[in-house]
Amino acid sequence: MSDAGDTVNLTVRIRRGDKEAFEEFFRTHYGGLCAYVNSFLHDIDASEDVIQSLFLRIWENREHLSPERNLEGYIFTSARNATLNYIKHQQIETDWQIQMQSNFTNNNSGFGSSIEDLEFARSIFDAIEKLPLKRRIIFILSRYYKLTYKEIADTQNISVKTVETQISRSLHFLTEFFISRDTPK
Repeated sequence: MSDAGDTVNLTVRIRRGDKEAFEEFFRTHYGGLCAYVNSFLHDIDASEDVIQSLFLRIWENREHLSPERNLEGYIFTSARNATLNYIKHQQIETDWQIQMQSNFTNNNSGFGSSIEDLEFARSIFDAIEKLPLKRRIIFILSRYYKLTYKEIADTQNISVKTVETQISRSLHFLTEFFISRDTPK
């Protein structure tokens, strides 16, 4: 796919929803992109997840592909950015887990001083872990890192309205989780 005309033609075909063109593009670049991402992550499963998500996003947004844009350059830049976002999210989750474990184990007075308090704190942690990944990250950034909705929107490349919706859904899920947990069966 080194010929610029072929690349432009392939981009146009993908943009129009040509699944065969997309599969050709996928087969041509999947292995190289996985290897590229794996050079950063050193985790082949995570690398494949990043690249599969990237290709899915490209397919879902194919109508925005520009035939004038270098599709190969775009996919590698997108892979790098997706990898950096993955690393950032992993660090946020790790930091949060360390913070939560520290809060639960080091609190010898007040909240956490009884077995019941520790069990309740652990159940909160478990409930938050059940949230979908992106929703969990947004919730953690809001509630534990105390970021504003605008700051979260900027760091996650989403709208403030999406942040509001995700926080609302998180709170609804957590409420339902604890109601169903405490309801006698």
